Amino acid sequence: MEIIIRESPLPFSPPMVVATLNELKNQTRRVFKGNTSGEFESICRVTKGLPKNQLNRWGAMFREDCPSGPIRHFTPSPYGGPGDFLYVREMWKPYLNDQGSEGFTRIILFPADNESIPVPEQYYGWFDDKEKLGYHGRPSIHLPKWASRIWLRVKGLRVERLQDITETDAVAEGIQAYVYEYGSLGYGTQKLALGAMHHNAVGAFSFLWDLINGSRGYGWDENPWVWVVEFERVDRPQTAKEA
Repeated sequence: MEIIIRESPLPFSPPMVVATLNELKNQTRRVFKGNTSGEFESICRVTKGLPKNQLNRWGAMFREDCPSGPIRHFTPSPYGGPGDFLYVREMWKPYLNDQGSEGFTRIILFPADNESIPVPEQYYGWFDDKEKLGYHGRPSIHLPKWASRIWLRVKGLRVERLQDITETDAVAEGIQAYVYEYGSLGYGTQKLALGAMHHNAVGAFSFLWDLINGSRGYGWDENPWVWVVEFERVDRPQTAKEA
């Protein structure tokens, strides 16, 4: 069976966008929503014996031992696997940049770092429809694929419990060490308030995780299963599709 290289969206919050751009983040954890009955068995790419939409995809296999024999539960990874690509979706704004006598330039502005990209001519109509609604920020989920400025290649994929994260992993998630006022050392991200500093990277990560996932029922204390995606930043692949 032909190996298919997949391109999947990956939403990032502004702090994680900044950490990725600064090469301080090369891991991300996402809630695992598949069948976890039994024991985790392996990360694999299945080529037969499953519905067509699950074939030739990376995913996680759990094995449940039953009196009649083991039952295996396969969950495809929404983030691909080694060799696949991810394009980051982040908060954005449509904006008309005043060029003086040359008129206005259509741009997509990214609030994470106030950088921007020009809008290709073939998307002027799309942009004009968005711009009519105002310059307010748009959720990351609505950033079109062609406007993604951050592309990643998946280097590793695994499944584990959230609280299995190590100090090294937390730093790879974008958590950094800071020297705060009075010379005290703490851990956090560029966007966390000083009062939210923690004494280790895992503590800072758990705080940030709860800000994003706690209200959805996947808080740190629940210790959910998570996908762990390791990645590296790359240029947009020449083979990338526009949509």
